[in-house]
Amino acid sequence: MKILIDDVYTLAKGKASRKKIGSRAIPARLNKYECKEFEIAQKKGFLKVNSKTRASLKSI
Repeated sequence: MKILIDDVYTLAKGKASRKKIGSRAIPARLNKYECKEFEIAQKKGFLKVNSKTRASLKSI
């Protein structure tokens, strides 16, 4: 199963993906700050995690 970037974006918005990836037990909805961090991580190629990073951003 190939996961597309569109599926990741729909999970980040809190909606169901086409490939049925993700779990209801794992939070995936991102707030505005996390969306900004996600976009920066996409450009850099990695996500810098600190103590303020929520589980939803880590799971996406």
